Amino acid sequence: MERKLEREKQWKHNQNDWKEREHWNEYMRCYEDVINHSEIPWTIVPVDKRWYRDYVITKTLVDKLSALGMEYPGLPQE
Repeated sequence: MERKLEREKQWKHNQNDWKEREHWNEYMRCYEDVINHSEIPWTIVPVDKRWYRDYVITKTLVDKLSALGMEYPGLPQE
């Protein structure tokens, strides 16, 4: 309803959204199936608050990259 009532969000509204909403439970079952049966290690990121979404993504990236134990290449010996 926010997309329909709030002027700043009206551009996001699509009349087909109401029809698609009827399939919400099916979509959620499909997402859960993919995530639970995938070989990819998914990270579920909440998107309700942008600052928190950005924090979770940044922290996940930093943690994963740090775990690689990479180092800058050394300078050639002269």
